Amino acid sequence: MINLTIEFKNILEINTIFVVYDITGRIVMERALNSGESKYEMNTEKLESGVYFYKLEADKTYNGKILISK
Repeated sequence: MINLTIEFKNILEINTIFVVYDITGRIVMERALNSGESKYEMNTEKLESGVYFYKLEADKTYNGKILISK
């Protein structure tokens, strides 16, 4: 199993949605995070090598980029 840990500051005590998209915009992973949760361990075993984008949605939206190379 290949894991990638995404850590972030969740200073707000509200639920957060974590979404991962491939380069074409297709959602490849989506998870609701509990309030106060500040990291997500993602299993990347089924993902192909490439560039992926993630979005954290809470009171605001935060975007990031992930490069997976196998």
